[in-house]
Amino acid sequence: MIGIVLAAGSGTRFGKKSKLFVDLCGQRVLDYPINLCKDLGIKNINLVVKKGLEALDMLDVSQCNIYVQSDKKGTGAAVQAVISESINDDILILLGDCPLVDKITIQKALNKLEDNVIVIGGVQSESSNNHSYGRIKLEHNNVMKIEEATVSCDNTKFRNAGWMLCKGKYLHDFLRQIPVIHGEYYLTECVRIANDMGFKVGMVESESDIGINTRNDYVNVVQILQNKFRMNAIDKGALMLDPTSVYFSANTVIEHEVQIDPYVVFKKDVILKSGSTIKSFSHIESSVVGANSVIGPFANIRSGTYMDENVEIGAFVETKNSYIGSNTKAKHLSYIGNADIGENVNIGAGSVFCNYDGLKKNKSIIGDNSFLGANTSYVAPIDIGSNVKVGAGSVVTKNVSSKCLVVARADQKEYKRKV
Repeated sequence: MIGIVLAAGSGTRFGKKSKLFVDLCGQRVLDYPINLCKDLGIKNINLVVKKGLEALDMLDVSQCNIYVQSDKKGTGAAVQAVISESINDDILILLGDCPLVDKITIQKALNKLEDNVIVIGGVQSESSNNHSYGRIKLEHNNVMKIEEATVSCDNTKFRNAGWMLCKGKYLHDFLRQIPVIHGEYYLTECVRIANDMGFKVGMVESESDIGINTRNDYVNVVQILQNKFRMNAIDKGALMLDPTSVYFSANTVIEHEVQIDPYVVFKKDVILKSGSTIKSFSHIESSVVGANSVIGPFANIRSGTYMDENVEIGAFVETKNSYIGSNTKAKHLSYIGNADIGENVNIGAGSVFCNYDGLKKNKSIIGDNSFLGANTSYVAPIDIGSNVKVGAGSVVTKNVSSKCLVVARADQKEYKRKV
């Protein structure tokens, strides 16, 4: 099968940034159709973009052939840029701003393609949030044509969902016959042309509207995706006290027997290993939470954090770009950045890893079985050995040998007050 993703529209309703590159649950909008093609095993993925779309470097388009549509002549012309001759492969055409098309729907369409030359998606009008999509005219379960959205069609309850699956050996002929309408070539005209040539066109019904044209559409899509992610998490064995208050990303990985309390946010690239517990008001991004670990409440786990098993990260603790060994605890009010922390380490309240010198980030290393006292600072680069105890209130600026007690604070002095 050949995949074509149409992404040459202006998409300016989200301000200066194209809607195709707006973050949508940990992925950009355009990532969804591209990743769908990959999930379907499609090797030949073709992305049609407009001239000057510099933001492509933000996406994983390494497996895509890029076509630039310099003149805006419609979706039909965009597909013609890719399909210049008759081919034997099936062709899946997706819109770049329709992120909710899923693998199951396309597999149903593939089955239906056996008896049709084209299969399109349809959504019932009453469930559609966007009334700009064309109306589907059906006769005896055969799609006859797709009318303009403003045209009233008798006995029509479906709107066009935007995607199309075609038999490649016929598509090139259909494309050549598309007429110019309002200065553009509309891909939807292929449905009418196929019928005029005596072919059948089928439809697979979608449950909800799937396009993003406005900010309200964006909100609706987020809600649909989140409900899907929550159900997937529950199916995998996650225990959630209030699923509607938990926000996932498209690629959140959850192993079995995970507990997630209310008001937790997972940004992109998070892995929760089995038996872990995430307490309320915690925020996790691009990190791995080890098996049987406890995070939060009010924890901020930033990108690049990797925890081994039985780690405890407590209230108002922030981590970034750090490895935290098994059975290590940082339960209160600490910052752990650019650190490599061993096993069985106790990180006292108010511990701060001072990793930035104004020019670059520097690394701190803490050995196994060490005890870091409360209200201590570690000025990187620094290497603290194993079985070390650091006295409370210390500012450690030099390397520390193993099996030592280190106290690095000014002597306490008393001065008589003049009353």
